[in-house]
Amino acid sequence: MEGSKLAAPDVLILIASHFDEKAVVYCLSELRQQGLAVALVSVTSGMVQSVRGLTLRPDKSLAETDELITAKRQLLLLAGGAACAAAVLSDPRSHQLIQRILQTDGYVAAMSQTYALALETGLDVSDRFLRQGGMETAVFVRQLINHISTHVTTG
Repeated sequence: MEGSKLAAPDVLILIASHFDEKAVVYCLSELRQQGLAVALVSVTSGMVQSVRGLTLRPDKSLAETDELITAKRQLLLLAGGAACAAAVLSDPRSHQLIQRILQTDGYVAAMSQTYALALETGLDVSDRFLRQGGMETAVFVRQLINHISTHVTTG
């Protein structure tokens, strides 16, 4: 609905061009099926194309995240795909968003190919940083859902 304000999300999924569409779409779908408010956020405004050509329209861009961050505990998920991760982690606004999430006692999660790049950029990887590592996407998403249900404020 044009002009409507997006409800404060429980989860923000941060994507950039060449994101891993299979993992992102699966994660987005599963989290929403659990009744969680999920916002898809892109580094740039407008449509974003995946590594295999799927095009998505994010809910917001990094330039518009102020209204998405609240005092409630939230989870920020950094999408997978090497080129996507590089674009996300090379943007200073991504690091600012990560810090804002952590300052409100939120959590940051990284899909495959993102965690190693996060370490290389000097990102402070605290005990509130979850990573996919080598686990299957479905297992990782189940782990995120369990984590959110016990650590992230919903509703």
